[in-house]
Amino acid sequence: MLLESQLRMLIWIGTANAGPDPDLAKNCFYATAGSIVVLVVEGYFVSFTEALWRVLRIKRAHRALYTAEERSHLRDAIRAAQRATPAPTASPPTRSPGPVA
Repeated sequence: MLLESQLRMLIWIGTANAGPDPDLAKNCFYATAGSIVVLVVEGYFVSFTEALWRVLRIKRAHRALYTAEERSHLRDAIRAAQRATPAPTASPPTRSPGPVA
């Protein structure tokens, strides 16, 4: 679509006394905008698939290095450490008179 619009534009530019062509301008605009969208989506898709493959490789390497029992102990230790975090307490009162009007 982009190539076709560019070729039509080149033909229009090379034509002597070519008048305005709103259909050509609209076609070139949509082809350019569509191409930009495709390039952006392609970049996100490639980044997402590379990140997914990286995560899968890390998981495979983790499974190869540690037994199921070791992984289970690690998960249990992480859960226990997360539960052991105390909740924040209120700060002690100060002797300040508060906001001044």
